Amino acid sequence: MQLSKETVEILKNYASINQGLVIKEGSQLRTISSSRALMAEATISESFDREFGIYDLHKFLGLLSMSKDNQIELGGEYVTISHPQGKVRQRYSPSNLILSPPDKSINVSNYDVEFDLPSDKLDWIFSVSSVLKTPNIVIRSVGSKIEIAAMDVKGEIVDDAATTVGETDVEFQTAIKVENLKLLGGDYKVKLCSKVSKFENTTKKVHYFVAVEKDATKF
Repeated sequence: MQLSKETVEILKNYASINQGLVIKEGSQLRTISSSRALMAEATISESFDREFGIYDLHKFLGLLSMSKDNQIELGGEYVTISHPQGKVRQRYSPSNLILSPPDKSINVSNYDVEFDLPSDKLDWIFSVSSVLKTPNIVIRSVGSKIEIAAMDVKGEIVDDAATTVGETDVEFQTAIKVENLKLLGGDYKVKLCSKVSKFENTTKKVHYFVAVEKDATKF
């Protein structure tokens, strides 16, 4: 089996969320952070014929990077990665030793706010948040505009930054911890409600459910 560049990109993103990954039979990849505040789901072009666990996803990706064509073979107890000079086997890990999402996905029938978030705006807000060391990303209504801001909802860091990303007739504020926004690059469709936020990548079949800070979120 040859893994596509997009699948490898998704696996690299997942490694930043959770060091381990249980790959289920089929073509869906799902992971969850240790805090359970971030869950990611992706549909890939490959289809796996069995369930197996990778305890150290960084190790797997490191071995894969040494291969020219991302070629793997699934055996009974090992995943084998082919290299020009030979083959490397990485033993499967028992699935119960790896933190995984619940079997059922999050189902929200109606979101209160939806808007498009282009990659340049997303990259900018992440960059300025890193410089300012702000712990939160806040999405809020300012009059009829939707604004995304890098700030500290507790007020301990007084510097902030903001940019307009859309329009709304709903008065709201959603606060999210920056540490929970481990997203692949790209444009997103963002959906918000009082319980959860959803970030859908518009060019890749991957989306993220991200917990909101309840004390600083209002609709």
